[in-house]
Amino acid sequence: MSTGVDTTKPTTFSAVFKHISPPTAVDNCLYCHLIHPKLKNLVITRGGFVEIYNVKSSASGETRFNWVYGTSVYENIADIVTVRFTGDLLDSLLLSFPEAKVAVMNFNSVTFELRTLSLHNYEFENLKSGRMNFTKLPILRLDPHQRCAVMLVYDRHLAVLPFRRTEVLVSTETDPKHISVRNSLLWQQRATAPLLATFTTCLSTSTGEKINNVLDMQFLYGFYEPTLLVLYEPIGTWAGRVSARRDTCCIVALSFNLQKRTNPVIWFQESLPFDCRSVISVPQPIGGVVVMAANSILYLKQTLPSCGLPLNCYAQISTNFPMRKSFIPLLLYWY
Repeated sequence: MSTGVDTTKPTTFSAVFKHISPPTAVDNCLYCHLIHPKLKNLVITRGGFVEIYNVKSSASGETRFNWVYGTSVYENIADIVTVRFTGDLLDSLLLSFPEAKVAVMNFNSVTFELRTLSLHNYEFENLKSGRMNFTKLPILRLDPHQRCAVMLVYDRHLAVLPFRRTEVLVSTETDPKHISVRNSLLWQQRATAPLLATFTTCLSTSTGEKINNVLDMQFLYGFYEPTLLVLYEPIGTWAGRVSARRDTCCIVALSFNLQKRTNPVIWFQESLPFDCRSVISVPQPIGGVVVMAANSILYLKQTLPSCGLPLNCYAQISTNFPMRKSFIPLLLYWY
């Protein structure tokens, strides 16, 4: 399948870096309204390449991917999310790059190419804390209500990107109802910009918890303010030390006040299995979060007791987290 991207074409960055051949592995993919408001496109990233495809199904039931557009950027893409800004008919892309950079892009239907709306750089020495190596890439997470996005910066900080949510600023009227609405929106002074002023926050300093070794994070559904759940392991362990140290993972939920730039802790839970790896937010009306571990699946909610489902016999001997007594047998078929 031809990608349409010429990797041998010289650019202003060719003196420093040049692709000999394009990457073959897909790192990230999205399905969004990027080119047409009624048709969705498949967006994939491969290293430093961004490609857009149309997905078409034939009468025989076959699905085909038609290449539409492709371009290259000057660095490998770490993560990508899609957002619909207020007043736009099409989606925009947020791309993160090592070590701590974010680019906001959308598709220009006139020139038929991706264009950059804004660039954000958080590569500051005070955020590195004297370190040179970092365990996590700058992962991006988007609020389900499109209010903001966050990026993990240097393992211990968060970069918060608030989005404008009003078409125009409310006019100054004497009606108390209009005055209260206007006062709540006065902090969005740049009414024409899709992004408001960004800021950074330290996870440990702003919460009072020892948040190290962030494993994953996701925004939760059903909260008045953007609420981010962070899965982390403050003190590490491994399978050979579960007899001495187990259940080392924790979760903490941060409620972001974008106007005051604060993020108080509204939910904290510790003593989760040491092999937790990722979290999945559960939409309303159920709510809560599902934590995926190597040997079990956990369901956590602030107003309900926690429960776990073991996937094998190792879950019952490697954690003290409450689990079902029986586990689901997994059958592997080899072809």
